[in-house]
Amino acid sequence: MSRGKSGSVRSVGLWFPPLGVFALLAALTGAIWQQQLNHQRQLLTRHTEDVCAQASRRAEVYFASDLSVAEVAAKHWATHEPSDRSRARFEQFGAVLIQEREGYHAVALLDTAGRAQWVVPADNRTVPAFLASGAGSLLAHTKRNQQPVMSPPVQSGDKRVSMFGILPLQHGAEALGYLVFEFRADPLFADLFHERIRSEFSFRIDDGDQTVFRHDPDVAATASWQGSVHSARTFNVWNRKWRMTVLPRPAGTLQPSWAVRILIPSFGLALSIGLSVLIYLLGLRLRAYRRARDEAVQEVAERRRAEEALRASEARYRSVFDSATDGLVVFHLDGRIEEANAAACAMHGYGEGELDGTHVRDLIADDYQHKYDEFMAQMDDRGATSLDSVDVCQDGSRLDVEIHGTHFTHQGKPAVLAVFANVTERRMAQKLQVRLSRQVLVAQEEERARLSRDLHDGLGQTLTALRFELDWLGKKPKSDSPPAPPSFAQANQLLESSVEELRRMCKGLRPPLLDDLGLEPAVRQLVQEFRDYAAVETDLVVDFPDEQSPLAPEVALCAYRVLQEALTNVHRHAKAKQVSIGIVCNDAELAMSVYDDGRGFDPADQSALSHFGITGMRERAKLVNGSIELRSVPHQGTRVKLRVPRTISAALERP
Repeated sequence: MSRGKSGSVRSVGLWFPPLGVFALLAALTGAIWQQQLNHQRQLLTRHTEDVCAQASRRAEVYFASDLSVAEVAAKHWATHEPSDRSRARFEQFGAVLIQEREGYHAVALLDTAGRAQWVVPADNRTVPAFLASGAGSLLAHTKRNQQPVMSPPVQSGDKRVSMFGILPLQHGAEALGYLVFEFRADPLFADLFHERIRSEFSFRIDDGDQTVFRHDPDVAATASWQGSVHSARTFNVWNRKWRMTVLPRPAGTLQPSWAVRILIPSFGLALSIGLSVLIYLLGLRLRAYRRARDEAVQEVAERRRAEEALRASEARYRSVFDSATDGLVVFHLDGRIEEANAAACAMHGYGEGELDGTHVRDLIADDYQHKYDEFMAQMDDRGATSLDSVDVCQDGSRLDVEIHGTHFTHQGKPAVLAVFANVTERRMAQKLQVRLSRQVLVAQEEERARLSRDLHDGLGQTLTALRFELDWLGKKPKSDSPPAPPSFAQANQLLESSVEELRRMCKGLRPPLLDDLGLEPAVRQLVQEFRDYAAVETDLVVDFPDEQSPLAPEVALCAYRVLQEALTNVHRHAKAKQVSIGIVCNDAELAMSVYDDGRGFDPADQSALSHFGITGMRERAKLVNGSIELRSVPHQGTRVKLRVPRTISAALERP
């Protein structure tokens, strides 16, 4: 009896260690699980704060940008020259602004007494309702302080939220009234964040107790904004203070459910059972070791066969490497050359094998050392690249090369294979072609100038003398000669027209102002002549700092000819009502833009490019290292942009 009792006690005692291990592991698992939950909650809180800070800053910048556009538009309306403040222009002004800017819904012009004169669009009802209800105090504040103000959010009948900005219009000391802009919150903030952030967070912007904008990707998950992990920031919009609140969608999953709390001890039980299974797994591992030994013997045999195939492949690679006519150079990622074939050595004036162990930079000319950094950066980004450079030979001569590079593995280590092609003769031919093209252009311009002088000094003086003779005959006393026939006056008028046409032709061939006074006076004269004969409203803005050195003659002539061709295209083909020209010159370059609101065309149509002289513009700009950018849409106008270095050294000698 006592032995049975003692045996049962021993058997029960054998369970104490596993039970103790089970209890300990279960407690540790629960503590670690809870710690991870708290850590995840802290990370989510910090992430939410970062997203809120970025969201509030982006919202402030986005809306500030639109408000800046409103201020610029108000200033443009008040100070535009010539002063055309008609209703038609205001409707065009408002339509363009609403179409170009997201969030702009309506624009209204008020007189100095605060009464609405015009509203764009004309069928808008929210602006008149706002002016009739709550605009009095805001107008008084704007009139008193002469500063723009923003209204609180207003919800319209279609449940959309709008804000109204009031800006004073001032032209010098004259008060012109007010501009009222209606902003819609939904299109203004709809694209504030990319899709991933929008799907993970909910956003709300409040003005006091009124909501300006709200984005809830999951309404059920964001039904309660109180007690959840969220962050809020405030920012100012003119006279209003807005509050941005951000709520993460997975906030509700941070509190473990009752099922999770029950499963936590189960991990401890599974861990205890795993200790028992460990011995069984050790036996399986011994059996697997014996199997791996047999497989290793077989793998050694296969490796020997693979080494033999590799040696054969290496022999084929060596044959191709040594017999290639282009220069092949293998170098490590640090730039040290592992090997170079005979063509690469001969190309740079070295004997076979003399480049091994040297650095790639030793082959590059001093003024082209940056090409190595550019080459390696492109290799890191794309794994392969191609660029042009200038190398230096052993005797110091320079060599134009075209380099193609790619990553590959050489003797088990990452390396770069560079293919060098000698393009010196091709570059010389290209430079010769450019030089000849410049000489042709210079000869053409000189011939135009000579022809202009000959016409002016020869035919022009003859016509002028003939006009004086006709004038003398017309004024001669009738007693001395019979009266002049009626055709005499017509001939005199025809002669006047011929003189004027000759002057216009001389200016077109070579404008005197361009050589005598520079680009700006010549451009102003060209634009004024275009206004006179084309009858198109033309705006010209020229920004030439006084302290800058004069433009190179080639650059000034290129800009003048491009503008001349662009205005000719507008007159002949565009059927435009308005042309805007802007010319800006800084220390580095000259930029010119010509925009018309005409019928436009398809830039992909090559026949149209040739017909409109675009190809000639690009060739002329290319000769001074400039560029022409063309943007055109059928029925939506055309914009031509010219960018060219402003000095002769940068324009004609830049590599």
